[in-house]
Amino acid sequence: MSGPAASAVSAVWWPAFAASPARAFAQVLALLLPVVAGIVLVVWQQAVSAQVESLRDSRFRFSLHQVKAALESGLRLGFAPADLPAAQGLIDQVLARQQDILSVDVFDAQGRVLFSTDQSGVGDSVPRGKRARDSAIVPFSTSV
Repeated sequence: MSGPAASAVSAVWWPAFAASPARAFAQVLALLLPVVAGIVLVVWQQAVSAQVESLRDSRFRFSLHQVKAALESGLRLGFAPADLPAAQGLIDQVLARQQDILSVDVFDAQGRVLFSTDQSGVGDSVPRGKRARDSAIVPFSTSV
């Protein structure tokens, strides 16, 4: 289509754009602004979620390192692992402070559970595969 008929079709198709370039710019801007705002909102929400997850992980690791340090100091003082003073209390405190933590188990090198948030599990044996995976989270060091 060319000539006057094509001009009439484009004028009907884009009547606002044909009237004024400033008005056309304002309409395009009005259409794009919500789209850009939506994209910015999604990116911002993802960044905030990542930051919250990082803070949660840091808090989790800090709490477990507190328990680890207290248990290691008892071992350095010569206490047997099963006789460490206040170990169960420390684990219970961590669980009370952080609702994200479902359970904490402390087990010896042979895989016997010494302390746990689930008292029925104390004395049970932890399977070797679970020991290797879990001990990588917060490894204990008994060297002085």
